[in-house]
Amino acid sequence: MKEIKELLIEAGATEDMAAEIDQKFEDAFLKASVEEAQKEASNIIQTFEINRNVEWYDEPVSVRVDEFNEETLIDGDEKICDHKHIIIEFKYPLSRGINLIYSNKDGFTRADIYRCIHEGYTQLYAMEEDPGTINPQMLNRGFSDGPIGIWGHYISDLVIEGVTEKVPAYFTLSIGS
Repeated sequence: MKEIKELLIEAGATEDMAAEIDQKFEDAFLKASVEEAQKEASNIIQTFEINRNVEWYDEPVSVRVDEFNEETLIDGDEKICDHKHIIIEFKYPLSRGINLIYSNKDGFTRADIYRCIHEGYTQLYAMEEDPGTINPQMLNRGFSDGPIGIWGHYISDLVIEGVTEKVPAYFTLSIGS
């Protein structure tokens, strides 16, 4: 996985700016580690779902990664994180996971997290050429030979099953297909 400083430089930040931001994240994570050690044994700050209501079904359903729509989102305005910067770990369906950084001066609501996940996957899928399906009888995406190695599923197959904040401002995803 790429380091924060490396990602910032690739995104156009100067070496000094990237180093300063990297240091702030390191300080935050060191502080978080102390706070985390004081928490109970679960080591998980929170786990939550991003669901929506649909007219044809009585129960909430998972949201698709490729269809960003806040209007039917359940509790979209609920504040999830007060931090101005977060990291989201993207692992599935990638051969090589990547951490992406997002910023929002007001912290992050459930809808903001959903938007970040949508934008992240859209960006990642745009990075790699579509190798086509494995064979004509299967709809599964073949393996791409790019920097993250997408395999098995197209973005339209992916749904958000859950999000976990493992340490403050660091989120992992449970993505289904």
